[in-house]
Amino acid sequence: LLERVLHLIAVPSKLDEGCLYHEAPWIEVTHVCRRLRQIALNCSLLWTDIRSEMGPDWVDAFFERSESGAPLTYTESFSTMHDNAENHFALSRRMHRMREMHLACLPAVRGDALDDVLRAPAPLLESCTINIPSSYLQMRNIDLFASNAPRLRHLSLSLQSSYPWRSPVLDNLTRFEVASGPLIASLGATSTDVLETLSRMHQLEYLS
Repeated sequence: LLERVLHLIAVPSKLDEGCLYHEAPWIEVTHVCRRLRQIALNCSLLWTDIRSEMGPDWVDAFFERSESGAPLTYTESFSTMHDNAENHFALSRRMHRMREMHLACLPAVRGDALDDVLRAPAPLLESCTINIPSSYLQMRNIDLFASNAPRLRHLSLSLQSSYPWRSPVLDNLTRFEVASGPLIASLGATSTDVLETLSRMHQLEYLS
């Protein structure tokens, strides 16, 4: 019963405003007593919604305490003031469990750490947003998700570099959004690549 109560508290609401742990307000409840804390630590599903704003220590804690095979959601925003390299290295080792991923990287992003994330197989990934205001990362040089993201249906890309038009992970998308960067860059992509990719996207319902 207490575990169900914690799940209800974990649902975001207006009551969360002003909480010390505003990214995960249910954590405050674990300070009430030792029993609630132990239940929360043992309930892996409570630790599956991971936000970079928590900082590297909390991100690591969420990754560790969610280790049950449960699908994960990772959200990163521009409000994160620290370099996310540590988070990206941890994320790259768990991409096989990622169901949703939303990256909004700082201009000073470490490309090697982010490369490891984008090259890792993501067999459970269903929705992904990548917003990188830097030309450092050249997406066409990356085998996006190692060509292994069979469940991916929603993909939103906002880049200052070129797009991975030849990647087979685009084939099953139902929603595809591209913005900011050059649709066809000087790395070998052509209008033919774009048209061939679109012709393979038989399930596509929305394109912008």
